[in-house]
Amino acid sequence: MTNVCAVPSVNGKSLPVAVTTSSSCLTQGITAAHNFEVINFSLLEGMGVGKFISSRNFRVGGYDWNIKLYADGSTSEHKDKPSVLQDLASMIRDGDGADVTFVVGGRSFPAHRCELAVRSAVFRAELFGPMKEKAATRVKVDDMEPFIFEAPLHSVYTDTLPDGDGGIATDDDKDRNVPMQHLLVAADRYGLDRLRLMCEVGMCRSIDADTVATTLALAEQHRCMQLKNACLGSIASRGMLGAVVQTSGFCHLVESCPLVLLEILDKLASLGI
Repeated sequence: MTNVCAVPSVNGKSLPVAVTTSSSCLTQGITAAHNFEVINFSLLEGMGVGKFISSRNFRVGGYDWNIKLYADGSTSEHKDKPSVLQDLASMIRDGDGADVTFVVGGRSFPAHRCELAVRSAVFRAELFGPMKEKAATRVKVDDMEPFIFEAPLHSVYTDTLPDGDGGIATDDDKDRNVPMQHLLVAADRYGLDRLRLMCEVGMCRSIDADTVATTLALAEQHRCMQLKNACLGSIASRGMLGAVVQTSGFCHLVESCPLVLLEILDKLASLGI
């Protein structure tokens, strides 16, 4: 018996027949897992479009990988918030409608009481509470450099760090560690938790043997657990401790936070060092 396959036709003319082909390739797959825990994610919002936090590098399949989290997105196309922040930045830059002026180291910074009070309980108590500044139009700020004060003031309006300003917002500038420490103190002073977290993230990226002890003391004094854990992990890494104990920062750490030394020893013991 012969099987005949009918070819479709119209008015005696054959129609084209569609032919489908396929192929496949099987390669060896590698599955791995890396846990990247982000604590207090809501405080990361406002870091700035295109800025990210990163996990540690991990190796899979012969390649180094890491995970980058863009809290405000990698571009500004997905939300209108950047345009609002730009308007607020213009307000603080131009001083339009300002009703209070902060005097810091001879420089004047016009600002808006209501905006400051909404973002900071400390500013709210200072400007609307029973403190002497309640009715004042000029408030003097002591014990702070002008460029340091400018950064928290800028962050109140824009949820970001200003560009430049002594290298504070420059990710790859190791010299930014010292002004970043002062900025963290200012953020804590004014109760700006989100700014404080941004400082922690930035300082975690620039930990080295020369600065880690001072940074650890600062983290302990201002209750910055993410930064503290990063410092402890760095000190406990092989080859780091010997260099750290030779620094003046380590002497400061011993004098100001002696109990942290026990945590360093516990960390070393847990790693078998």
